[in-house]
Amino acid sequence: TRGNRAAVVHDVGVSTALPRRRRARLALACALACLSVAMLLPPARAGQRVEIADPPAVSDPLPAPGAVVEAGPVVIAARVDGADPAELAFLVDGEPAVGRPVDPDGDLSGLVGVEVTLPPGIHRIEAVVGDHGPLRSWQVVVSGLEVAEASEPATALAVRVDPLGPRTGPALLVDLGRPELGLAAPVLAARLDAVVVGVGQDVLTPAEWARIDATTGTPLVLGGPEGVADAVMADLTAAGRPAERIGGGSAAATVAAAMSHVDAAVGAKPTLVVAPAEPFDRALAGAVAAAELGADLTLVDLAPVDADRDIPLPEDVAAQVAAHPQLLLSADLPAASRDRVVAAMAEGAVASDDDLAPPAAQEAVVVADTADRGRAVVVAAAADADRPVLIGAAAAAEWVARTRPERVTVVTPTAPPEVAGPVDDPLLPSLATTPALDVDAVAADPVVPLIDPAGRAITGHVDDLATDLRRAWFDGQGAPAVEALLDAREGLSATVTAAEAVTDAVVHVSLHGYEWPGTTRVDGRRVTWRGGDRPPLPLPLEPGGRDAPVPVVITTAITTGTGERAATRHQRFESVVGLDPSDTVSPEGWVVAGGRDAQGGAGRVVTYSVEVEPETGLDVAAVEAEVTAILTDPRSWTADGMTTPGGAEGGIAWRRVGLSQLARIRVVVARPATVDDLCGRVGLRTGGRVSCWDGYRAMLNLDRWTVGVPPFHADLGVYREYLVNHEVGHGLGHGHEYCTTAGALAPVMMQQTGGLGACRANGWPFPEVTAAG
Repeated sequence: TRGNRAAVVHDVGVSTALPRRRRARLALACALACLSVAMLLPPARAGQRVEIADPPAVSDPLPAPGAVVEAGPVVIAARVDGADPAELAFLVDGEPAVGRPVDPDGDLSGLVGVEVTLPPGIHRIEAVVGDHGPLRSWQVVVSGLEVAEASEPATALAVRVDPLGPRTGPALLVDLGRPELGLAAPVLAARLDAVVVGVGQDVLTPAEWARIDATTGTPLVLGGPEGVADAVMADLTAAGRPAERIGGGSAAATVAAAMSHVDAAVGAKPTLVVAPAEPFDRALAGAVAAAELGADLTLVDLAPVDADRDIPLPEDVAAQVAAHPQLLLSADLPAASRDRVVAAMAEGAVASDDDLAPPAAQEAVVVADTADRGRAVVVAAAADADRPVLIGAAAAAEWVARTRPERVTVVTPTAPPEVAGPVDDPLLPSLATTPALDVDAVAADPVVPLIDPAGRAITGHVDDLATDLRRAWFDGQGAPAVEALLDAREGLSATVTAAEAVTDAVVHVSLHGYEWPGTTRVDGRRVTWRGGDRPPLPLPLEPGGRDAPVPVVITTAITTGTGERAATRHQRFESVVGLDPSDTVSPEGWVVAGGRDAQGGAGRVVTYSVEVEPETGLDVAAVEAEVTAILTDPRSWTADGMTTPGGAEGGIAWRRVGLSQLARIRVVVARPATVDDLCGRVGLRTGGRVSCWDGYRAMLNLDRWTVGVPPFHADLGVYREYLVNHEVGHGLGHGHEYCTTAGALAPVMMQQTGGLGACRANGWPFPEVTAAG
């Protein structure tokens, strides 16, 4: 090659340490050699420099630099430009990678790969092209955590995860639709050797009957008729297995009744675990801890415990507290609740705080979806100290980082149970009441978060959770916290921030799986990556239009500290970017109308965004113009004099923003299936037909936006006015209303999609208001 020729000429020299005659002979030989080489080179024109060819370039490394993968078969791949792909080979930790050839992306590009088996640890991958030697090297992290999946219904799941085998105690029925009434199930299962049966409907299934028939004694039912229906009780009686109800009403009352029952049957335990009744996952953690410790359990209902009012504990809870000489108080209890519990203790009793963390073990069961409460109770009843149950992705990652087990079994998410109204779950995003980011602080330099600032309670895909758990396993408990922001306004840049000063950073960005070249800069706690020209994509992957969202994956390895104090967090952030700077793209992949509008109206400021799912085919600018015209109309919520949670009164001042993360209310037009999915996650049934407010988004059904409903006849404009104002009204805190006067305009908060009765269609909250006042 030309590079080799240059090296040869450069290395020719004459040593002055040799005798003169030998120096002369060697000089003559070198001159003849140089002449021979020159004759082989193409003639150069006068003044022309001989260009040295660039070496081949290696791109699109797989796995991405800093990625964490599962131990076992791993596909290593890359693409080479400037050389024959057949010349590309790989080294793993300095040794040739030998394995089955793999083509990761088919005919899309010249990606070349090989499948090798890697043990846990950090491995260095090197890409070698012909005689050039290693042209690209990167590190891949291999985790030793094995992740299995379980997707069975509750009854079959109980059989699969119960490590104790056949039980000799009674059947314990828990209503899957009201799982909070079954929070005592882990304690009862441990103390009575009971078999937990999840009941999903008013009629027992053959599988549920089989599980009950395998038990002896009187079946126990947790909760009153609001849980397991009287029809089930009647069927049990008709089959010669009359059941006994335990408790009813609230979760705390049912737990208190269950403890009275178990104490009467087998005797009280000296230790009492005290946990909050809400949130559900912390209450269940208290129940699991009590079962593993062989302790009693009580739940404190936080609703009547107000720090500003001297309200005593409920009598049944106070009696339980007074009867136990030792108390473990969950760290999740508010200070006021803790004080009341301590005040109710008997003289000489001892109380200690406890975070009720699951014990270290080599195996665990993870209920991925915090909304999957029914199966969570059933699985938790089968937990023991050697295989704890973890509820939700965050709890699972924290436990895996602390314990580094060998295996976890993930209970995969399913459709949530149907409920009558919204689920009040503090783990769900709270953007309905608080902006995700400080509007004033970022107005001059808006950014698009790669991750939802409010956090996500519902796991989108079990593979993502498995990857997160493997990262936690490798990084351990001391890894630094890392946050990332993505800015796609002028080119692409990413900012990664750590909790302390960064000593080393790896940032790799890919667009549709193709490496986006860029430069990385470390400055204190902040790592900034700025991208160059975006990578060319194969034609089938090119965006379909200027507003089309394109998936971006950012893989990072952020290290803080040095020497023995060095710790690394491996993270993978996924988002989408719009390649046109005028419009942005939400984390869900919806096109958000860009720019921002001036404040409209007087009163408290409410920010909103207008978004369109790309698959709807709607023009986001047209949708934004209509939604904005509706919301800023004097007859809309601008005239609202509602009392806000803080006690202030006044109208609404709307301000549209072009980033969904800055919006207090997001107005989204999406396909019926998407509306069903998002609304279903909070327990709302939309059935492919209606719209909903899911907690921080007005999810508008595409069919309703485009064709309306029969009660509105041909006036689609009026229906859209109703549709926007109704769902946004929920976001402002308004509930449903009813029309009581025939011939009157229907209230905008009436569910007019289902019919108008004797009333008239109306799309405005304040139809009587005019532009003048």
